Amino acid sequence: MKLKKLHRYKKMKLDDCLKAFSGVFGFDQNTLESGHFKGTIFRFPLRQEETKLSDNIYDKSKVDDLFMSFKDEAPVSLLFLKCLESITLLREESESKTGYIGEKIFSVCIDETTIEAVRSARKDMRSQIQGLGNTLPSDPIANSYNMKINVEDDARNATCRSWKVMNLFQGENKMSSTLQKLSNDGSLSYSPYVGVAMDMDCPLDLKGHVFCFLPLPLTEKSLSGLPIHVNGFFALSQSRRFVKWPTADQIRNHTHTDKSIQWNKALVIEVLSEVYSSFLQELVKESSKYKDLNAHATAVSQCIPNTIEVDEHWRILIPPLVKKLKNTKIFFTTNKGGEWISKDQAVFLRSNKIPSGHGVESTIRKILEMYQQNTVEVEDHVWETLELQEQEEVTPDFINRSFFVQIKP
Repeated sequence: MKLKKLHRYKKMKLDDCLKAFSGVFGFDQNTLESGHFKGTIFRFPLRQEETKLSDNIYDKSKVDDLFMSFKDEAPVSLLFLKCLESITLLREESESKTGYIGEKIFSVCIDETTIEAVRSARKDMRSQIQGLGNTLPSDPIANSYNMKINVEDDARNATCRSWKVMNLFQGENKMSSTLQKLSNDGSLSYSPYVGVAMDMDCPLDLKGHVFCFLPLPLTEKSLSGLPIHVNGFFALSQSRRFVKWPTADQIRNHTHTDKSIQWNKALVIEVLSEVYSSFLQELVKESSKYKDLNAHATAVSQCIPNTIEVDEHWRILIPPLVKKLKNTKIFFTTNKGGEWISKDQAVFLRSNKIPSGHGVESTIRKILEMYQQNTVEVEDHVWETLELQEQEEVTPDFINRSFFVQIKP
């Protein structure tokens, strides 16, 4: 209902409305008359005394705790939203003043250098999805964009993080019959929509989180164990704190037939693996923008999951992801000035497998460079996750076979 039409609603007393909101962040009589307020106000009537329903009373300290918990989530809260571009926490405790909207205690916003590109990508995908009505697209609808997010606290301390985001609404032509059936199930009413985001500053301590457009409550341990954030139209637990997965008893007795659990599994196996694979390949394509290709190669490597660290429920992602990446050029070699190659073109080098001491490692590296080998330095987790055990690797046997000829008397 529009603000300026509130007086037409018989059950609404304008005086009560003004009493509740007057002076709050600039809301006044003129707001009602003009029908316009720059922003959105949510009014939460917090319990101030015990009732039969609950004895949980909210005082100022608990509200402050809510603010603090939001501060923890705020830096990533805008990543997967469809419209919002900024969120500001304000505190107004005294009598309101004309034009006074309170003391800013925290803000998070999309940086002006990327906001137009983000806004355009979001709008385009949103309009395509809205145009579908209640049907599924024949082909996938996708977008991707780079996004800088600024965070500022009450002490004017500001930080800026750079993110890459990709979203995918899967098309029927790329769905299994199971996912098609679940997508059209009216009792579920979910969309085959998944997004991923990576911090391009590549912090080693990044814990991939799970979103259902907004982040699920933060926990000490990563909910997924993945090195990137994942957003999706997931079926959640009743508390909306976790993605629904089968319990240990259900797995043991093969009784996990709940359609919402089937949906989450299909979404991860089919849609998440697709967008994850596309995300990695786009990272590779964008490497031409970077002067330091080695640093960008590190970002690609960090984006690959470590199977050991991935939560047991999310490990169903690994096989389809590995299959999709099988013949892709996601491995970087410094040979020929630097290029991306497939695993069959590479000679993999794991530094912890080379004998140390007496200059052995540096000598081997010089030999590989001299003979222009497509050497790819690879972390152990990449070696294991992408199942590279059958590929050519730098070993003493490889050195002997490739570079030394036995001299016969």
